[in-house]
Amino acid sequence: MPVGDVLLPPCEITAALAAIFVSRQNVETVDRVDGQVDRATIACRLEALRRVKASHRDKSRQLFETIEVVPFGLAGGIGEAAFHGVDHRIVLGGGCASRCKRHFHCVRRKIPSNSALLAFEAAARHGSFSRAAEELALTEGAISRQIARLESFLGVALFERVGNRVRLAPNGTRYAVQVRESLDRLERDSLYLMGQPIEGASIDIAAIPTFATRWLIPRLKCFQDKHPNITVHIAERMDPFLLAGSGFDAAIHFEHPAWAGMHLHHLLEEVLVPVCSPALLEDAGANTPLDELPRLHRRQNPDAWQLYAQESGIVLTNSAIGARYDLHSMLIEAALAGLGVALVPRLYIGTELEQGRLVAPWPVGKGVAKNFSLVLPEPIELSAGPLQAFATWILDEARGLALQGST
Repeated sequence: MPVGDVLLPPCEITAALAAIFVSRQNVETVDRVDGQVDRATIACRLEALRRVKASHRDKSRQLFETIEVVPFGLAGGIGEAAFHGVDHRIVLGGGCASRCKRHFHCVRRKIPSNSALLAFEAAARHGSFSRAAEELALTEGAISRQIARLESFLGVALFERVGNRVRLAPNGTRYAVQVRESLDRLERDSLYLMGQPIEGASIDIAAIPTFATRWLIPRLKCFQDKHPNITVHIAERMDPFLLAGSGFDAAIHFEHPAWAGMHLHHLLEEVLVPVCSPALLEDAGANTPLDELPRLHRRQNPDAWQLYAQESGIVLTNSAIGARYDLHSMLIEAALAGLGVALVPRLYIGTELEQGRLVAPWPVGKGVAKNFSLVLPEPIELSAGPLQAFATWILDEARGLALQGST
């Protein structure tokens, strides 16, 4: 018969059994299963225990004497956020409970409750318990109790009480930033999943911003018409990164040593061409030398005009003069606004040249600045269906434009 109780939450039952098997010691009673775990989960764990009991009966006849589920009321602090307080009593074989307690190590994560974190984040953001209560549709007392529980859980003071007012303590200030970032990330991830198609699939692509806005997105309707059940999510990444574990299925980026070990597929060449608005050229005079026109620069490529001058043979007395911008998309908009001559990839401005909104009366750069590539974690033929479809489509698009000489 049982001679003692061991209190053990359900997330620790497996660890407890492992300790029993390793130590070859028996335990009397595993009692008071945590009410935060739903009934179905506990039922699965109990069934697993029953299977263990059956499989070990011959090896350890006395290991499990009985396994029983005993319903209790809301007792022992189980009730909060419980499923109306069903307490599961698991009675195991003979031995000494006091000797076995040391084998049960807590494996549950040290994470505060969501309600406490939400209350703390709101109070920290507003600097007020009452305003946090209004936001969360709770009483001020409920907010105060949640924060008190959180402080007790952490073992540190998060707020300083000054009369009837509260303010964040130094520990609270640091913790508020971390909690807010975690909650924001959780919200983003949740919204992402909520936005997934019920039927179909989705892929996540990292791309250079201007390539995404000026080349990829304008063509994406063609892909969606062919594959209506595949949703393509696009995010910007300026620098190469480790694709594994990033959350992205593929990247569209420049060739770079950082992609070592990945599978790169050549897409397009970045050939630079000087362009400006027709109005700028008209105001200055059609025969005005390029050296006398205002030039626009990309901050990340400060030598672009100097290299262009060397390739084209056009004399530029001071190739560094002119306004600087971070992105090619900014350069294009500045050129459209008549602010100067921009040296930009031709593949970004095909539509503007066709419409006459930009003109390019000067020679195209002879050299290739950079190569765009599709970066995959594995060969196309081994990729998942949606990614394989996207990779095949974008490579066909790039090859078609290259054959037309439109890149």
